[in-house]
This record gives sequence, structure tokens and C-alpha cells, in this order.
Amino acid sequence: MALARNHQLENGSVTVKNGYHTTTQSLPAGGGDEVLTDPDKADITRGSSLSAITAQSSIKRTDNGDDDDSSVFDSSSDTECDDDSIKRAIDGIPGALAPGEARVLPNGNLKAGSELAVAPGARPSPGASTIGAIAVHNSSDITFGNKTYIKGQVVIKNIYQERKNGSANQGYQVHENESDQTNTSKKVPPASTPPEPRSWQSSLKTIIKDKPLLSFIVMISLMIVLCAIVAVISILTASEDDLFPDPKPLRLVTRTEWLAQPPREELTDLKLPVGKVIIAHTATEGCTTQQACKALVQSIQRYHINNVKYGDIGYNFLIGGDDSVYEGRGWLKVGAHTKNYNTISHGIAFIGNYETTDRPTEQQIEQLVLLLRNGTDGGWLSNEYKLHGASQLKTTISPGKYLMEQLKHLPHFSEDVK
Repeated sequence: MALARNHQLENGSVTVKNGYHTTTQSLPAGGGDEVLTDPDKADITRGSSLSAITAQSSIKRTDNGDDDDSSVFDSSSDTECDDDSIKRAIDGIPGALAPGEARVLPNGNLKAGSELAVAPGARPSPGASTIGAIAVHNSSDITFGNKTYIKGQVVIKNIYQERKNGSANQGYQVHENESDQTNTSKKVPPASTPPEPRSWQSSLKTIIKDKPLLSFIVMISLMIVLCAIVAVISILTASEDDLFPDPKPLRLVTRTEWLAQPPREELTDLKLPVGKVIIAHTATEGCTTQQACKALVQSIQRYHINNVKYGDIGYNFLIGGDDSVYEGRGWLKVGAHTKNYNTISHGIAFIGNYETTDRPTEQQIEQLVLLLRNGTDGGWLSNEYKLHGASQLKTTISPGKYLMEQLKHLPHFSEDVK
């Protein structure tokens, strides 16, 4: 490209001569560089500015068109300009930049004016805060203000309000369910009503639910105290016999239990207490279980009522091989067991034949002793009663030789029949 002289026209246009053609160009009104307003057109504008710089550097800015050329290029040479000449021309440009203008420096950094030019629609309002010039290079992470790390799902509302003029950030919008703290006063919570008094049932349920181990210990302690109180009361109210019962108590089977028939006639009452006890045997087969003994007692009652024509079974009591005592006519009624002695004695028979086959057991003798003690304790039998075998009072083999041998060892046995 050949260098040419440039002349300023009256209307601000410039005529450039390159040796072959004459070109007329219009200069900007301010005579300065074009201001960058669109960042997307930075590269195009930068190229246009470079061309404009080259053209304007060749313009002669004098009032007199005949004055010598003041271009930075050598006007005396018509040869083509090289790269060094263009670089010297660029370096000759003043370093100051207009507000909103930016330029790439030879070292690759970006230089900006005091205020970046932005689109008119994006300019902040007069009352909003602005940020001055910022130059950042060789950085990958830039943070303005505090950096907060939050783990989990959160909702963040950025509310900014300047104290000086009261302006808030434009990105925040007040919703209907939100109240402005600057315009509204704090809500006063309603007065809490006093809790209702709890009943002892609810308190006890709460204690049992919250402290089960303590509740269990308290319950055990109460049970122990209650048992101790019952034991003390029982000891104070019980008699000596109740406190120290017999190791082998009287096993009495009542008439109801062995299913006795009611008496055929009204029985005579005894004159109590009586002074004699007469022992006999039934002369039947023996029994070793309660079921068998009950059956034998029922059979004896039927025989006495139906065959012998007694009003009821003849004995006051019967002792079975099952070591139980069966109630006959009892302590209060006159029996039918020994002629001439029924009204002054109690008749007791052992079930079985103790003359030939059966032997009285130790348990049967113990039940006899317990039965006699029961009679004296109840006042139905005299404490000085006499014990006899039936063979001592009438002609009979009853109560059998084996039973008679055992009766002689009892303390109330008497040979005197009077």
C-alpha cells in the first residue's frame, strides 16, 4: 500500500490519495475514536478503529490547506508502509480512554475506562449502587462478598435494603403472606392459657409409661407391704390351732359329699356331751379308694334302712381304708350301733372285716384320734370319755381281733364297761 497525502474537506470528509484513486471518507463528529457500546461487536469495532487510526494519522489537521503534512508517517516517501511503521503509529495513540471505552493492551490484558458502557436499558437507576472499574486476570474463581456452603434443600431469599435511602434490591418481591418489617410492628403472641390441673390417674399413667422400672419396683414394694399387713392381722386374730395346724388334719367326708339319702324318720338328739365311744367294724369287704368307700357307705345305709328298718345308717361315723372319715348320723343324733348304749355313746365303725382279712393301718388309727379330738374340742364328747370295743359290751366279734389290739394302745381305752 502506498502512502498518500490527506486533505480535510469543509464538511468533515477526508480525501485519501493512493496514487491511483481518490477516496473521500467522513470523520466522526467528535474527531475521536468510536466508543464501544456493544460487547458483541468488539472485534469489528476494534478493526474499524485501527483503520480509522491509520486514516486519521495521515490527515493533515491545519487551518491552511497549503501547510506541510503533520502525519506520523513519512510524507516524503511514497513507498508502502511496513509493520514497524504501523506499530509506531498505534503506540502514538494517547493512552487515556474515554468513559465506557476498553482496549486490549499489547501484553494481552484488558484495560477499561472508569465506567464500562452498557446498554441504556440495563443502566442502574440513579439511586442504585454502582461498581467502579475492576481489572481481573489469571483467575478461575471470583467471589464478591461472603461465600456460604449449604448442604441440603434450602430456600434463600436475598433481601437487601440500604439504610441511607431505604432502597431495596430489584430482584426481591414482597409476597402477600409476607409482612414488611420496616412498616409493620412485630406480632405479639397471644397470651397462653394456663394448663389445666392434671388428675392423679393421668400422672400415674405418665410415670408408668416414662419410668417402667421404677413403677415395677414400687408395685413390688406395695405388694410386699400389703402381704406383711395381712400376715400380721392373721396372726393377731388366729387361734393357736390355726397357727399350728395338725400335720395330718382330719379328712372328713360329709353326707352331702358321699350322696347320703335323707333319714327315713326324725332322729333323736343326744344328750351332750356323752362319756363313751364304742368301736365296731362293718364286717364287709374293705376299700382303699374314696370312690369304693363311698359306694360301700351308700350300700350300708340302704341295708340299714331297707332291711334292718333303721331310720338312717346306724353309725355316727365310719372310717374307710382310704384314710378318710365318713359322716353318718354325726355328733348330735342318737345312733343304732350298740343295744342299751346308743343314747349315751357315739358309735364309730371301721369299713371292712378286721377279724379275718383286714388290718387297721396307722393312718386309720390317726384319723380315729383326730376325730375324737374334734369331738372333745367341739363339746360333743366329754374330755374324760372312755373308749371300748363293741365285743366288751355285747356278744359279738366286732371290732375284730386285729382292730381290738390297736385300740388297747389308745390313752382313753378302758376295760371298765360301767
